[in-house]
Parts: sequence; structure tokens; C-alpha cells
Amino acid sequence: MSRKGDDVRSRLALAFALMGLFSLAIPAAALTPGSVVWHDEIHIANGHYGPDLVEGAAGRIVMVGSQVTAAGDQDIRIRTYSATGSLLWDTTFDRAGGYEFATDLVVTPKHVLVVGGAQDASADVDALVLKYDAKTGSLLWASWWDGGYGEDAHLGVAVSGNAIAVAGQTARSTAFDFDGLVQVYKLTDGSLIWSTTYDATGGWDNFNDVTIATGRIVAVGQASGTDGRYDLLVAGYDLKAGTQLWLHAYDPGYSARGLAVAASGSSVFAVGDETASSTSSADVMVRAYDAKTGNLVWSDARDYGFGFYDSLYDVDVSAGVVVATGEGRSTFGSPDLWTLAYDVATGTPLWATSYDVAGATDQARAVEITDSLAVIAGAGYDGDHEWVVQAYDLATGAIMWTDVHDRSGGSDSANGITSLGSSIFVVGSTQEAGTGFPGTHSDATIRTYQR
Repeated sequence: MSRKGDDVRSRLALAFALMGLFSLAIPAAALTPGSVVWHDEIHIANGHYGPDLVEGAAGRIVMVGSQVTAAGDQDIRIRTYSATGSLLWDTTFDRAGGYEFATDLVVTPKHVLVVGGAQDASADVDALVLKYDAKTGSLLWASWWDGGYGEDAHLGVAVSGNAIAVAGQTARSTAFDFDGLVQVYKLTDGSLIWSTTYDATGGWDNFNDVTIATGRIVAVGQASGTDGRYDLLVAGYDLKAGTQLWLHAYDPGYSARGLAVAASGSSVFAVGDETASSTSSADVMVRAYDAKTGNLVWSDARDYGFGFYDSLYDVDVSAGVVVATGEGRSTFGSPDLWTLAYDVATGTPLWATSYDVAGATDQARAVEITDSLAVIAGAGYDGDHEWVVQAYDLATGAIMWTDVHDRSGGSDSANGITSLGSSIFVVGSTQEAGTGFPGTHSDATIRTYQR
């Protein structure tokens, strides 16, 4: 089957031996919606670089991920391009020669903010916030948080004015005792303004994502219950004071978790999955809350059809539409990409679209609403894993274009997506055939599409 990626590979002409970088720019006259505008691959000899995060502002595109060298050292690597594909700067962060990872990213015209975790000299992992100059790539400051017992991490970040809001987890005194962590740092110098934790019953609690709406920080995740299972956790905090304003714990009968959140006006939208009983499977979950009060506005939970495990991993909201994406299983062990759209105010389902690459395992990992499109990024399987990007009409859910990219028979995956101007930027990893298990010896990849 002919694919856009096949044409791209045939025209890769220039190899930079120093960086292992391949690039391609297609003449503007040849561009149609979904056409690849430019494409880069970054190779590390006997190593791996797999970006999951990408954001853009002021004509710059920033991609972030973990780089593993041949020696086994894992660092955070950040590369910034112009919108037309010129490399502007490239840097890595290694705190103490150990293990660092990035989980979320915010890009402004002046700054690049990265959060995640970093090992110290004693191999203890601390929650991490990094701030870079967006123009030069200079590291302006680094702040980390050590809860004192083990692995701490920031998993989500949002910015409002001079405040950086982060949410994640901090380890407590026992091996499987984690508390949800919410903090605010000062954008100018990285100093901690306030910090708070949430502990439900002494088990594993954490926040997976965070947003800011109407002066309130809203964090979503899961909280351990007395029955040893998990409830959806949604909590609102005053941005300035850190006071917890409201908390919503949702138990559908067995378990639930919140994986991503987005905001529009005074409403926030949490997505993930929920399970009603020990004999049922997980269904996708979308719940809308009033950011001021914490009141539930509307909710939806549904099963893809097989009655097995379904989940949503990302959400975006624009133009009165909420779009969430993830996976739904139509047969045992064979999920499809599944994307759902709702009316912001009422929760009325607008459309639901699925995509099956070749009857095997497919999963959508990120969604971006841009103009009149909802675009998802993920991976599909047809004998090996393929890079999948698909655009839907925001109003109807009709498929507008699809890119299934197979680099050379290895394991490929599209992990993050953003848009800027008339272009859509997708990052992930691609693999040459015969270079190891999925995720090993993979090259960082960015593909840019005409909207």
C-alpha cells in the first residue's frame, strides 16, 4: 500500500555524519492537507532518543524526550527548530550522571519549561523543574523537590503569569506509599512559593496532569481507597495561597483514574477510564467540572464494544468542542485508535471515530485541535509498529487525511503533537529494522504536516 512515508524516505538525500540527522523539505507548491512539509530523524549510535513532548510558540517548535546513550545513561534532551525546520538549538540535561526523565512541557515566546524527575548523587529521584531561554537554549534555572524517601516526580505543568503550577507524586515512608503533590514555583527564579500533598488512605495517590482555570489549579489523578483499589481524584487549589478549595473523589464501583485534563473558561475536563465492578472491564471516561466549585457538570462513560479494557490518554478543547483520544478494544488484545467529541457545555456526544490499522494493536496517545481539525498521534501494528497520524473534521468526525509511516520495518510510534500557523508538528521515535526490541536503538523523529 502506498504511504506518504514511502515518498519521504525515497527523497531523504542529505546525511549529517556528526549528528546522524536526516532532513527533508517539500516545495510549497506540492503541499496538500496532510502532506509532509519536513521530516527529521536524530540518531544516537547504539542508543535511543524518544521524544514524547512537543509545543510551539513565537515561530519555534520544541521537542523533549529521554536520551539513552550506549553507556546506559539517560538524560533529558531538548531540541528546538524554526517552524520551517532549521535547528535553532539542542541541549541535554544530566543532573548527576544518573537517570533523568521529562513528563510535560510548556513553551512561551520567552521560555521553555520542562518538568519530570532527576536522580541525585545517591540515586534518589527528585521532582524536577527546568527553565530555558527559548531563543538561546541557555538553562536559566533548575529546581528539584526531595520528599525525603524515594521517587518523587512532577507529571504535569501549567503556567499563569509568574506562577508555574506542577502536579505529580512524592514518596512517603513505605515502598508503596505515595502522596499526590501540587506545587507552585516562581517563573522568574524557580523559587518554591507553596507546596501541598494529598494522602487518601496511606496508599498510592498521585496526580497525572494539571491545568489552571479562573485562578484555580485543577489536578487530576487517582487516590487509593480503603478497599485497595483506586478512585478518580480531581482537586482544586487557590493559585496564590495553595489552599485546597474542593476535592472530588469518584468511585464508579470498582476503580477509576484520571490521566489528562484540559480547561476552557471556568470548566475543566478530566479523561481516563473507569471500571464498575470486579467482573467488568474498564470503559473510557470523560467528566466535566466547574473549576470554581468542583461541581460535576456532565459525564460520560462507554464501552467500545468488546467489554475489555478501554481508556483515554489525552484531551483538548477548542471552539466549543471537547475531543479525547485513546484506545478501545473490539477483540481481546486488539485495541483500535478511538477518538470521541463532545459539546463543551452539555456533554452531548458529537461523534466517535475509530481506526484499525491492520486488525492488531493500535493506540492513540495525543490529540490537538487546530482550526477545524482534531488531529491524533499514535501507533498501529501491521506486523511491526507504525507511526500513525490522523486528522478528523472537528464538526463531524469525518477522516480528512491519514499518515501511516513505516520507516523501514522497525518499531515506529507518534507520541506528541502540536500546531503552529498552518503546520502540525508530531514527534516520536522510528526504528531501523533489526535494531532491537521496540524502544531500543530508536531515533527521535519529527514530522511536520500541512494542515
